[in-house]
Amino acid sequence: MAIYHLEAKVVSRGAGRSAVAASAYLSCSRLYNDYDGIQHDYTKKQGLVWQEVFLPEYAPQEWQDREKLWNAVEEVETAKDSRLAREFVVALPIELNREEQIELLQEFIREQFVADGMCADAAIHDTDGRNPHAHILLTVRPLDEQGHWQYKTEKEYLCMRNGEERGFTAAEFKAAQNERWEKQYPYKVGKKKVYMVPSEADAQGLARADKHPKSTRYGRQNPISERWNSEEQLVSWRVAWADVTNRYLESAGREERIDHRSNAARGLDEIPTIHEGVTARALERKGIIADRCEINRQIKADNTLRYGKPDVSMTLNGSLAGLVAITAGCDTVSPFGAFFIGFVAGLLVVLSVEFFDNIAKVDDPVGAVSVHFANGVWGTIAVGLFSTGANTEHAGLFYGGGLAQLGTQLLGLVTVDIYVVVVMFIIFKLIDKFIGLRVPAEVEIDGLDIHEHGLASAYAGFSISDANSAAMVPNENTDLGEDDVTKATDKQISAAVPVVREPSPVIHDGVYDTGMHKVSIIAKLSKFDQLKTALNDLGVTGMTVTQVMGCGIQKGTSEKYRGVPVDTTLLPKIKVEVIVSKISVDAVVEAAKKALYTGHIGDGKIFVYNVTRVVKIRTGEEDFAALQDVE
Repeated sequence: MAIYHLEAKVVSRGAGRSAVAASAYLSCSRLYNDYDGIQHDYTKKQGLVWQEVFLPEYAPQEWQDREKLWNAVEEVETAKDSRLAREFVVALPIELNREEQIELLQEFIREQFVADGMCADAAIHDTDGRNPHAHILLTVRPLDEQGHWQYKTEKEYLCMRNGEERGFTAAEFKAAQNERWEKQYPYKVGKKKVYMVPSEADAQGLARADKHPKSTRYGRQNPISERWNSEEQLVSWRVAWADVTNRYLESAGREERIDHRSNAARGLDEIPTIHEGVTARALERKGIIADRCEINRQIKADNTLRYGKPDVSMTLNGSLAGLVAITAGCDTVSPFGAFFIGFVAGLLVVLSVEFFDNIAKVDDPVGAVSVHFANGVWGTIAVGLFSTGANTEHAGLFYGGGLAQLGTQLLGLVTVDIYVVVVMFIIFKLIDKFIGLRVPAEVEIDGLDIHEHGLASAYAGFSISDANSAAMVPNENTDLGEDDVTKATDKQISAAVPVVREPSPVIHDGVYDTGMHKVSIIAKLSKFDQLKTALNDLGVTGMTVTQVMGCGIQKGTSEKYRGVPVDTTLLPKIKVEVIVSKISVDAVVEAAKKALYTGHIGDGKIFVYNVTRVVKIRTGEEDFAALQDVE
């Protein structure tokens, strides 16, 4: 059946990618990148069925040669972290034949991109005949009517006049000068640098600190680029792809349709499937179970019911909810009334859990609020509905007693709730102020047993040892005296997170530094999220993570079980390995040290190795080219 898939990515030099490499991949060709001198060869890649370059009318015709087009892009983008291109990957409906798929793609590209001034490089891949999809590579810098590149962002100077600050581009400032607007420069005022206009600084006899005027941080974006980069434009492209695809399906006499909206936006409770990809499907055809395909099979099975299969925790919560709901009326309702109260409680707990998890965003992993609060309320109200009159002043509404007993139950419910809310709000505020309601994040990850009770597990002797439950307890011998990395000295940081580098420049057998390095980082499990974020911010797009065990000589870190010293056990760590080429090794090391530092010996250790050779198995590329992420 036809599916909707439109994936948008940015080809950024800061992430180690190249527009020339991306074009070589989609066209299965060999292209040379003038910017870095690397030849990208994808001629061995299979599955190319069609390719074409699209240009707006005022673009140089020599750019029909994709190598010249993308080298022109690489040349004009001079920054080391420049955005070079925008890439779309779209799924083509298998209900259309090849000619219809090509016509559909051509119309979409011409109307949405080329008509708006972009150059487009597109290709259709279909390795096995069952997964037709298109790669579309687009320029992100506008062209003027003479076919010259426009600016993406322009420097914007912050100027002053009569106490008012306003931004001007270089061209605008020429006219603004006539209206007495002045640029602001840094001047030395004592030991500080203060921005002020030259006329004011000259009157005070101040010396200019440097020649660079004050400007906005990111400059002023080209209006065309700003529109292309907007979320609204992306949504428009997504809608346009669905519309043109559905039109072609209708013309072909097919009933299938696609929808760009998410399941949630369409009001569907179904869990969306994930993209499987050609590799996973190839494994499945060989009889090998692929993880992504297995996940989709589970999702499809789950979508047959609300939870797909009996959920043990929800089943037990339903049982508890029935018990809670019947508690208030256990001595005053009939067996039929008890059955109905429990039946409603079983449904209510499911809806309540979804409400508190998805809408109220209450952190309640066991559903306690839904079981005890929601069904406690329901049970109290149910007495006013199902009471037979036994042990209550009036019978319930459904037993001819009118609204009297129901009103009594509601009054009691409101009174108790108000009292509890007010009193417990005050109590929790006092606890939060003087004691604290939550333990630190690291303690949450390690588990309270080790920190509160000194035990690796509260079930020591009854459970299998879990490496994740152990931790090294900081003490006076490991404390370096400063837990804030921004205030710590270089000596403190180096002691907490030592860095070991393999000797350079000679590596092995006289082979010199290749510019490719492996950085191996040993760290605490609780610091992984911070480390991962720091590396992602640098542009590191891949890493290998393994759980390891070990310990160094840490004086004073003996463990105790119920007060009795025991031998120190191995401590759980994670080992994160990344291979970098374009990204500076020193930048990776500094980012890791800042992310891992807590001010104690044992925060981690970093090893840096030279890499002599890298081979990408799928394409046969070697060394630097093999490390580039182009897909």
